[in-house]
Amino acid sequence: MASRLAKNFTLPTLLLFGACLQSLLTLVLPFRYALLPAFTLLAGQVINTVLISKGYIKNPYMKDTRLGKHTAQIPNADGTVSQKASDKGVVVFMLGAVSHGPQGIFDPNFRKVGDFFQTMFAGIEADAAKWGYLGTGYNTLDLDGSNSLTAFTLSYWQSIEHLHAFAHSPAHREGWAWWDEYRKQHNEVGIYHETYFSPAGQWETIYENCMPLGLGRISHPGSSGEKSSGSGGMGSGLVEARDVKYRGMASRMGRNSPISG
Repeated sequence: MASRLAKNFTLPTLLLFGACLQSLLTLVLPFRYALLPAFTLLAGQVINTVLISKGYIKNPYMKDTRLGKHTAQIPNADGTVSQKASDKGVVVFMLGAVSHGPQGIFDPNFRKVGDFFQTMFAGIEADAAKWGYLGTGYNTLDLDGSNSLTAFTLSYWQSIEHLHAFAHSPAHREGWAWWDEYRKQHNEVGIYHETYFSPAGQWETIYENCMPLGLGRISHPGSSGEKSSGSGGMGSGLVEARDVKYRGMASRMGRNSPISG
């Protein structure tokens, strides 16, 4: 929650919040004590950074990092990873919303859109096989250059037909109907999506020293790829890329010959 609030405000605004808090402390505490919290927190951050950099304490930022090269594949229905790379097509769907108002995440209509998004994806995940839904690879909330707040979810699907079928399902239709009414009177919130389809043999992935993200973040029932801790038999399609069939872009696309320029 703290990170979401921080992303809702520009750096000058956050600095002003800090300045106001420091001013309040100087009003209620002796000057030397009023400065103590800020100096203590800053010193703690500096010391912690130095100790991590020198290797004296474990680096928490490396949590869940997979060292070495890995690639993500889409497992078969039985959970096995095919011998041929990139043997299935994949739809990449990015769904997002933008708040142009000064309230940011506190804008009730922006929050309403977010609620619809959450409800839709909960419905998708509850019946993933029906909708051909593979999973969500990324969620983000951030300010862009014009200080508009942007949120989006990157998801993966088996086919365009599956995605289109869900677009006409009751769960999506409810949000669609609300949006049709909203946009007749308001324009402070925007929504968007981008859809890409990559046929089999036309996509590849590589991650080196990364935590699971993108297609590699998705868990599949019974997958023989890397197991997810505490996942009850769920595993990802993430596999080590040491094998010769995963060493180059062409091989990760399942091609027998190099890509010509």
